[in-house]
Amino acid sequence: MTSREILILLCNILEHELELPQGRIAIYNQNYKAPNDDDLYIIVGMQSARIIASTRGYKPDTDQGVQNIVKATNYWIEFTSQGTQALDRQGEVIAAIDSYYSQQVQEMNTIKISRTPDVLDLSFIEGPSSLYRYRFNVIINNVETITKDVESFNKTKPSEVLI
Repeated sequence: MTSREILILLCNILEHELELPQGRIAIYNQNYKAPNDDDLYIIVGMQSARIIASTRGYKPDTDQGVQNIVKATNYWIEFTSQGTQALDRQGEVIAAIDSYYSQQVQEMNTIKISRTPDVLDLSFIEGPSSLYRYRFNVIINNVETITKDVESFNKTKPSEVLI
């Protein structure tokens, strides 16, 4: 599962659990236009990844190479509002990650989401406009599998040597 697919799953979990209307959760994009109202909106993004293991194998029956990459990736969830919804709904945003629905999504997609304990108050970033802005990180463990056709050594054409 790619990082983008995981971001989409994370958005889905948050949208479902917080019962937010479509368009209130976005994957980080520099061109994103934040809604100009008092309601809550959420942006998710990838921060960093740690490769835990990488394996390579070969399926002789299909002539395919299979690579598995085991990763622990840090993603951030930023929730913001002009009104007090970001402040008032902090607990709901955090609880969405630990919900039964989230657990089902994790099991269906063979990922594991762990929440970090700190919620950062980033409200000061906006200066005098005073948006309520908070961020917390989650660590998601997953395996990304890459399958490619491979030409086996006994089918490789010999090299030509020009003298």
